[in-house]
Amino acid sequence: MTSQMSPLHAALREQKETKMKGGIYHKTQINLTYNSNHIEGSRLTHDQTRYIFETRSNLYNIAMLRRIQYLKKVGRAGTLVVRSRPNDRNI
Repeated sequence: MTSQMSPLHAALREQKETKMKGGIYHKTQINLTYNSNHIEGSRLTHDQTRYIFETRSNLYNIAMLRRIQYLKKVGRAGTLVVRSRPNDRNI
């Protein structure tokens, strides 16, 4: 018995494979990521989450943003020590 893909499944698969922006797959990924992060306590807005997806922002910067948000939340923002990443170069 051969199972056929539903039209929605076919559209989602095609959009994922072609990395189509603005389609239902793209929007669903942003919404799921935003909601998951929000549940975990992230203060990133929906637009910031979308921006990260669309620009493929550096995960190091995102991690630093989350760390700063956490330290502000617990009142220790002044204790943040920023170290250079291994591939940073002084130019």
